[in-house]
Amino acid sequence: MSENSGTTATPTSEPFADQVNRLVVELGEMVVVVGRAAGRAAEDLTGLMVVHVGAGERADLDALVEAGLAKTRAEAALRLLADGVKANGTFYQRVERTRSQIEALKGQLKNLVGQR
Repeated sequence: MSENSGTTATPTSEPFADQVNRLVVELGEMVVVVGRAAGRAAEDLTGLMVVHVGAGERADLDALVEAGLAKTRAEAALRLLADGVKANGTFYQRVERTRSQIEALKGQLKNLVGQR
């Protein structure tokens, strides 16, 4: 047993070049697995949003969790956000209409600039 590694070396009849090739293949497979995991993690983060909440809002979120209405603060915040949008539906419809009009005007401006 080696004092540094804590493991015993096992003699092998496999040629050194074959050992290196095998290690390179295994390393490549590990890179693929890690790459897939990183891709999945990045996809999961696309919906992530960091929002500062004050002590009062945090207490409200905690109350929803403690009452069993949400499993986590994040779930409670998402629910409250969705409920707020629904409760103010007319306002958000007006915002969306105005946003669409702004986008249409931007398109008209690009066309005007392109015609010069």
